[in-house]
Formats: sequence, structure tokens, C-alpha cells
Amino acid sequence: MRRDLVVMGAIAAVAGIALAALLTASLGARSSGAPALLKPAAEPPPAKTASPRATLAEAKRAQAQRRRQQSRARRARQSPPAQATAPAIAETQPSTTTVPPQQPTQTRQPVVSPAPAPQPVKPLSRPTQPKGGGGSFDDSG
Repeated sequence: MRRDLVVMGAIAAVAGIALAALLTASLGARSSGAPALLKPAAEPPPAKTASPRATLAEAKRAQAQRRRQQSRARRARQSPPAQATAPAIAETQPSTTTVPPQQPTQTRQPVVSPAPAPQPVKPLSRPTQPKGGGGSFDDSG
């Protein structure tokens, strides 16, 4: 029996590879776009023959400029602080007319007797155990 399984597995593997090759040949394995172009290598800038002191000064200047730009960008992103303003108080004139006080209205609801108690539920009937001994349904003989 094991030999049959090995043969069936080998046939399935060969059929799968053949199907993949057939689909690749008929549909083609193409990408969705044109092939990517390679970028030419950037030429290094010509070497300057400057003194180490000038190079250090230039690097410090560039770093300080970068810091200033980042600080400006951070400040621009932050919202300006809200200015506290004194609360405006409106002046009102005292009312010259008097309104009679309103009395709360209550609606009377009729008294309803409570709903009757539900009846107890009867237990469900359960199948009785067969009297032949075992409760098996196996009738294979």
C-alpha cells in the first residue's frame, strides 16, 4: 500500500510541475510595468585641497544651519499658545415685568394591577432507557 501512495504522490508532483510550466508558457511571467532602469553611478566631486581648519569650520557652519532649519520647522508645526482673554460679562437690565410662577403639572396615571405570575414550566419528557441492558445503537451484528 505504501508503494501506491508513493507512486500517486510522484504522479501528482510531476503533473503539478507540468501544469505550472504550461501556464507560465501560455500566460507568460511578466511584471506589471517596464523593467527598472539602473541609475548611473554618481561621480565623486573633485577633491578640494583645503586646510583641515577650513573643513572643520565649514562642517560646523553646515551643522548650525541644519539645526536652525529644524528648529524653524518644529516651531512652524507647533500651534501658537492660546492667549488668555478676560471673560466678557454682559450687562443686563433688570426685568420690569413679573412672570407668575409656573406650577408643575402632574398627569395622573391609572393604577394598574400587576401582571399575574407565570405558570411553572412542565419538564420535558426524556426517552426511557432500553430494558435490554446496553444503550448502544450499533446493529452491525
